[in-house]
Amino acid sequence: SGGRPNLVHSSSGREGRPGRGPGRESTFSVQTKLGEEQSGDTQPPEEKPLPVEMDLKISMAVSALSAGLMFFPLAFSAWGVYKYRNLYRAVEFIEPHNRPPKRTLSRDVELAERDTVRMCGANEVECAPCTLSFAHLDFWVTVGATWRKKGTQQHILRDVCGYFKPGTVTAVMGPSGCGKTTLLTLLSGRGQTQGEWQGVRLLNGIMLDQLAYQNVLKCQGYVMQTDTFFEDLTVLDTLLYGALLRLPERLSLQDKVQRVRTVLAEVGLSDVADSLVGGPAMKGISGGQRRRLSIALELLRLPSVLLLDEPTSGLDATTSLKLCQTLSTLAHDGNRTIITTIHQPRSEIWNTFDQVLLMADGGRTVFCGETASAVTHLSKLDTGINLQDYENLADFVIDAVGLDPERETTGRSGLADTDVGEEIELPVSAHSEAVSAQRRGRRRGVDLADVWAKSEERKALLETIKASMADPAAMPLCVAPTSFIHQIWVMMARRGRRTILHPKAALLLYAQIFVTGLVIGNAFSYPSDYDWVNKPYKIVMFIFTMSSYSMVLQYLVLVPEYFSDFPILSAERANGSCGFGAYILSCFLMETPRAVWQSAVLLCLSYGTTDLNPEPAYVGFAFICLTVGVCAWQGVVAMCACAVSHMSTVYSVLFMILGLGTLFGGVMLNYDVIPPYFLWAYYLSVPAITARALIINDMLCCHLTVSCQDMFTSSFSKDMRGTAVMMQTQICSIPDLRLDNGANIGYVALRMLRWHLSSKYQLLLALIGLGFMARVFAYVCLRARERRSSRLRERQPNLAAQLSEFQPPP
Repeated sequence: SGGRPNLVHSSSGREGRPGRGPGRESTFSVQTKLGEEQSGDTQPPEEKPLPVEMDLKISMAVSALSAGLMFFPLAFSAWGVYKYRNLYRAVEFIEPHNRPPKRTLSRDVELAERDTVRMCGANEVECAPCTLSFAHLDFWVTVGATWRKKGTQQHILRDVCGYFKPGTVTAVMGPSGCGKTTLLTLLSGRGQTQGEWQGVRLLNGIMLDQLAYQNVLKCQGYVMQTDTFFEDLTVLDTLLYGALLRLPERLSLQDKVQRVRTVLAEVGLSDVADSLVGGPAMKGISGGQRRRLSIALELLRLPSVLLLDEPTSGLDATTSLKLCQTLSTLAHDGNRTIITTIHQPRSEIWNTFDQVLLMADGGRTVFCGETASAVTHLSKLDTGINLQDYENLADFVIDAVGLDPERETTGRSGLADTDVGEEIELPVSAHSEAVSAQRRGRRRGVDLADVWAKSEERKALLETIKASMADPAAMPLCVAPTSFIHQIWVMMARRGRRTILHPKAALLLYAQIFVTGLVIGNAFSYPSDYDWVNKPYKIVMFIFTMSSYSMVLQYLVLVPEYFSDFPILSAERANGSCGFGAYILSCFLMETPRAVWQSAVLLCLSYGTTDLNPEPAYVGFAFICLTVGVCAWQGVVAMCACAVSHMSTVYSVLFMILGLGTLFGGVMLNYDVIPPYFLWAYYLSVPAITARALIINDMLCCHLTVSCQDMFTSSFSKDMRGTAVMMQTQICSIPDLRLDNGANIGYVALRMLRWHLSSKYQLLLALIGLGFMARVFAYVCLRARERRSSRLRERQPNLAAQLSEFQPPP
């Protein structure tokens, strides 16, 4: 790509390139070479440029073909706008309790839709029950690994067992670093985990391999500790686009909207449906409402299992209580299995839990069962603390297990580890007794995990899990992912909605483009006494500056957009609602209209302020070439954003690529003096190829002409008469330059730049190819990042049969 210029031969320097002097060749030496090429016999005859008529015809054909290719993303975008309009018509039409009648369907489609509605329909509240159980679960992670050494394996979970039944809320409690989040992630089947695991995981008594388990749990709910939303969307918009990606396409749009309304009512967000989600950059809903919004997104599919990682983290006591009461209602009314991790609940929150899984340091189990049974189990042990001294049973459990070691020295609950916004203070007598008991327990060597491993409660738990395997229930159904085209449209509509909600930002962007274009155009519209000499220089530098500005503009706008998309894309990818290919293509389809409009604005200003080639065919090609170049550069921006994890690093990489293309693109430095290790920038840099194609298009024919007589009569000739005679003799004697009204000075300038034999059509094809390859590499980078972050594997799969008999692991 890029069209390597036809080079004059030389007896020195690298093969295929002219000899290199100490610096850049002067204009006079280049002109002397032009004369030598015309008079010498040793130089082989050069290929002649295309005739003017043929060049015009080819320009018109290529412009028409490129316009046809560009029509596809524009038409697809228009179709997305039409569907987007229908979406919000449905939102305005449907009231929370006023559902329109279903449309008439064929028998087969109606049966398929009925099966889907049974699981995730609009009016259904109760979902298919699912029992989640596990036995002898171990997990290892490798720490300290580098490219030089393997690292050491750290045992995070040790022989963990549990049985979580439908209609219950289970709290996983333990000190920081005991493996609560690791256990929850392992049970969720999500891929963002690195390490090795071993054990048995059961769904309704059925043991599945790792891939099958992940596919089933991918359709269930999992709320991460950190909320990830688009700050500039409303609560209703967030749920609508989540429903469009998660719910099956066979459901009508009215059913999906009604499902959103139902979920809003379930989590108590109907009053803030039209409020912005907000975040650090803008004001929005409260922290508790954001957590409920995260839960609402997972409830769209009516999951049988809902897992939450620290849902009360960062919330005050009242908000935490309301959230836990919401979870209890969802579990009891919807017959769901809800598992959540939490540090130190207050008494009211403790009462909302049905079951509890207590963990100790080292990833070992202290107790698993009913909350009342946990208190009974711990009170029987010789821990030295008296249950009658506690009014809050949660405080008794926390002190008995040692979940808050800071109480030993301060008498207050450590705020660094608590999940509620108030301090929990024990009575002095109870606290003193707890401290002395903990110390006595350590002296006596009481190990609660060892006591639990030998307890009758654990044996009964294992028998319950074993009995569930003897009588398995039906597996929870999983919604098939939406089609590739549907995913593209939804993500396009979501980006468009974010733009529509903030029109001032778009208007300011185009105002900036307009003002900058005027400034650049006026800067290069200055008059000159040596017009026939300076005009090629002005045109080259103007096109070079304008195209470089259009490239800088893209990465300033697109990089923040990509990095705001990535957290949401990762979450949607984890639950199987979208793919990387659909995301990359939706970005291309949304960015292409932006490239078209920005190129149109810049070229209108360019032709209005500067004397560029006014022929319609060349104007059309310039528009197509600049648009394709901007689209190709957008692909490079997407590739760098997908390959690098930090925004500042992406800016540095893009600036380096743009700077090298600007310096070694053939304008700042002649091709003859470019170092060989920077030639890749000449041939592969999108900004350099775009500027080169635009300059060749404008100057090849036949805009810049001057008669030989004018060369003598101009003021330049009077000031530099000897040089003017030499230039007149050399220029006017070059073949293919004698036109009806004089010599083609633009062609002379292209010869000086070594571009006179480069084809602008080849450069246009090179831009298309580079843009396509950049998008492909962006997709590959996203897949590679996902694989690198999800390296979960089963250590010894052949132990599953042995462990299913509930024998201790070796």
